[in-house]
Amino acid sequence: MLLSVVVLAGLFGCSHEVVRTETKAQLHLSETTLGEAGLAYYWYAHQQVPLAPGETIQRLVLLDDNLYVMTDQAALIAVDAAVGKQRWRVTVSLAGRKVYTPSHVDNMPLREEVWTDTVAKAPEAEQFPRINAVAVNDLAHMLLIERESGKIYRDIKFDRTSATNAGVCDEERFYYPGLDNMCNCYNLMLGQVIWWQSYTGLAEVPLRTYAGRVYVGTSDGRMQCMTGGSVGIRKWTLTFDRPILAPFHVGPRGLFFAVGNQVRAHDAISGLKLWEPVYVDGVIEDGMQLSGTTLYQHARGDGLYAINLTNGEVRWHRPGGWMVLAVMDGQAYVLDTDANLHVMNEITGEVTASVPMARFDFFVPNTQSPAIYAATRSGQIYCIRKSDAGRLTAEMLQQD
Repeated sequence: MLLSVVVLAGLFGCSHEVVRTETKAQLHLSETTLGEAGLAYYWYAHQQVPLAPGETIQRLVLLDDNLYVMTDQAALIAVDAAVGKQRWRVTVSLAGRKVYTPSHVDNMPLREEVWTDTVAKAPEAEQFPRINAVAVNDLAHMLLIERESGKIYRDIKFDRTSATNAGVCDEERFYYPGLDNMCNCYNLMLGQVIWWQSYTGLAEVPLRTYAGRVYVGTSDGRMQCMTGGSVGIRKWTLTFDRPILAPFHVGPRGLFFAVGNQVRAHDAISGLKLWEPVYVDGVIEDGMQLSGTTLYQHARGDGLYAINLTNGEVRWHRPGGWMVLAVMDGQAYVLDTDANLHVMNEITGEVTASVPMARFDFFVPNTQSPAIYAATRSGQIYCIRKSDAGRLTAEMLQQD
């Protein structure tokens, strides 16, 4: 019998991969095992997400009620995260080319065709129907796709420069980090770049938007904020002596990011510090996760830290802890680097149950939705919930 070998790798913002070598007998995770942690299979979609011969899953991304399956053939497959049914499949790039993590934009006013009249003024955005879309890009172009139907509204080639990571939308524009150290802004009505704003260093993490602003973290240790909209104007820059290598978060509660071995919190509008930095012993290269009250940060070679969002106090530290798969009823479901799942009190860190999860190849980091999502490379996708959970609805999956 072969011994299980587990290697963990990946970047937050997408699924994380477990590479394993096991016998066939070890590949079954029973209801009984899940039941020891108070969990049960809610749905599984291995027959509902067909893959082409030889095609394999590379990543899973959970955004609101869509679970996106990204494959090695550059396919983006949208699965209804509430019931496990495939919604659509779109080829978004060339096979083998890196596709960056997609992002959602809600209530976007957009006509189906690009406005090409160079004489007449483009109509006001309010005149058009509103759509909920997903934006996804590789280094050379971006697609804007209606989330329910899979209809492609925009396919824009990057004429100025290649992208270094994922771009992001507001209601009317798409912003992406360029290889020329520029934030490039495309007007989606016109399908054209309307401005670009320089920053120092290389943006190796996805851009973020909030409250009409665009945030860029760079390899030379700068967090830069600029206005979005029709004109990009730099508002402020925070400078550090270590690079920003992990995806960050910005929203009403603040701007949270990691620099070197410290976790930082700043006001998203003014840039002022909210609390003193939290120092960890390991290397931070994975994105942080935020629940309603807690910031979770993995440090490689160290473990998982649970930090009070309000004051920056460390609530607990789990050596070997890796990421949170769900937060349900005050319990954090924490996966460790040996692919074991621990049910922990979100505030105190007390462990009430532990079960092995090495049966799966991929897990979705998640603190917003009341479910755990996992998959195998061959196309089996699972939704796991608490044993006594009721019906899972689209409304329950909406993320902050």
